[in-house]
Amino acid sequence: MNFTMGNNMFVFKFFPLILIIISSVTWADSTNVYFSEVIAIDRNNIMTVLKNGKRRLIKLAYLRTPIKNEYKNKIVHQYLNDTLLNKWVRVSELSGTGRAKVYRAILRDDNQKYINVVVAAKGYGVPVKIEQPPQSIFDASKIAKKHKKGVWDNEAKFSEDRTNTQSKSFLTYLDKVQKTLEQQKNSNNQIFVGNKESRSFTPLKCASKFDKKDTVIFATKHVGLNRNYLFIPCPENKASPTY
Repeated sequence: MNFTMGNNMFVFKFFPLILIIISSVTWADSTNVYFSEVIAIDRNNIMTVLKNGKRRLIKLAYLRTPIKNEYKNKIVHQYLNDTLLNKWVRVSELSGTGRAKVYRAILRDDNQKYINVVVAAKGYGVPVKIEQPPQSIFDASKIAKKHKKGVWDNEAKFSEDRTNTQSKSFLTYLDKVQKTLEQQKNSNNQIFVGNKESRSFTPLKCASKFDKKDTVIFATKHVGLNRNYLFIPCPENKASPTY
């Protein structure tokens, strides 16, 4: 087919439009956008919204905000309640996290302000680099850190509290698994817990006093032995090994 100059001009004019359409489709596929009223916010800053009439859990994307019992949690929680509770927002979901299906989201209020950026600017959350935040989040957080706003006025305390929270969650998880395994009649249905310092491991059901820093989990006895850990069987009528 032969193209005239007029045809070529049409192609050049039409091509940018194609790019715009493609980019729009890509954005629509990568996010899930809807409007909702924020009907609840818990102490871990998890928000409940409605999507198609069904409750849905979301949290602020790109930021790690102080959760219950962590430094500045009460202040941040109060701010989110004052700013978002019972108000309508534009929700752009990015993804779900874990079995509880808490979706990371970008929120925009009725003044077209991006709540994620505002929270970062107030120092009420720190960037989660693994989530690859946009530059606006880093810029806002940088200014908050410079002026020691929010959690940045005692970054060490916030980090310490977060580490303790993660350790407690880990230990709580092990405790629940341990109790479940104690009820198992089949001795083959078990996992093993090891100590990085002593390089030894034992069945989880007979271990105690876990320390996240030194604890390692093995799905089978074979895995522990392959990593050159010494296997210690469950003691009989003696104190359990400490991990």
